[in-house]
Amino acid sequence: MVKKIIVITIMIFFVQLVFADEPTETEKELLENQEKMLRNQEEILQRIDSRRGFKDRNILNVMGMPTAFALKKNEFIIGFGSVYYGISDHLQVGTNLLLFLLQDRNVQIKTNLYTSSKYAFATGLRFDHFALKTFGSDTNYSFLSPYAAFSHSTSEKFKFHLSGQYSMYWNSKEEDIKDAEPYWFVQGSYTSIGMEISVSHRTKFVGEFAYDFTYEGTRTGGAFLWGWEKLRLKVGLNSYTYENISNIIVPSFNIWWRFDG
Repeated sequence: MVKKIIVITIMIFFVQLVFADEPTETEKELLENQEKMLRNQEEILQRIDSRRGFKDRNILNVMGMPTAFALKKNEFIIGFGSVYYGISDHLQVGTNLLLFLLQDRNVQIKTNLYTSSKYAFATGLRFDHFALKTFGSDTNYSFLSPYAAFSHSTSEKFKFHLSGQYSMYWNSKEEDIKDAEPYWFVQGSYTSIGMEISVSHRTKFVGEFAYDFTYEGTRTGGAFLWGWEKLRLKVGLNSYTYENISNIIVPSFNIWWRFDG
C-alpha cells in the first residue's frame, strides 16, 4: 500500500513538471532584476572593501620625496600639511600648508605618465618662495624645480621609489645659495631613494635617503603610516646633515583625509 502511494506521488510530481506553465514575462523580469540586484550588491561590497586602508590607493609621497603616483579625477586630500586635488585622472595640483606656516609659499603640479601592475613614472613641477639668512640678513629666494619619479612594485608588500629634482633659484640681491644658511624644510637639487613596506592593508612603513646637491647635505627619514577608509596618519623622524652644521633631527607628523570625487 505504501509503495503504491509513493509511486502515485512521484507520477503526479512528474506530470506537474511536464505540464508546468512557462514563467510569464513579469516573472522573468522579476528574476532578472533580482539577479542584477545581487550582482550590484556584490560589486558594492567589493568596492567598499577595496577602499579600506591603502588597498588600491597608492601613497603620493614617501617622506620628502614624491612617488610616481597621482590622484584620480576629483579625488582630493586635505589635512594638517598636504592639500591636493585631482584635476583629471593622473594629474594633480597641491601645496603643503605646514610649510606656509614656516614662510615657505609653495605649490606643485604632478602628472602620472605611465602606470602598470609593477611600474609607474611621473613628472612634476614645484615652486617655492621663502627667506633664508644670507650674511646675517634675510634674503628672499624663489625656487622653480622640475622633478621626475619612478616607482617599482616588487611584490604586494614592497615598493621601491626613486626620484630626482633640479632646482633653479633666483633672488633680488643676486646672492649665491651656497652662502645662505640651510633650513631643513628647503629642498634644492637632489636625488633620493625610498622604500615602502606594507605591513597590512592599513599599516605601512616608509623610509628614504636623499642627497641634496644644492646644500651639499643628506636627508634620512622613516615613518609609520596608518590608513583607514578616509583618514591617514604619519608619524616618524627626519635627520638632516649639512656641511659644517651639526645633525638636525626633526619629528615628522602629518594627518590628512583622502576623499573620492
